[in-house]
Amino acid sequence: MFPRIASPRLLALAGTVVLWASAFPAIRVGIEGLGVAGLSFLRLSST
Repeated sequence: MFPRIASPRLLALAGTVVLWASAFPAIRVGIEGLGVAGLSFLRLSST
């Protein structure tokens, strides 16, 4: 059998941290492109 490189729990944790960290540059780009009001509207309309 092949040894398991990383557990599913570790991969889920790493994926969560990467997605969470990528939100900050995405917000910065969104503010530049849409402005604060437009970004707020998109956030509120997506829930």
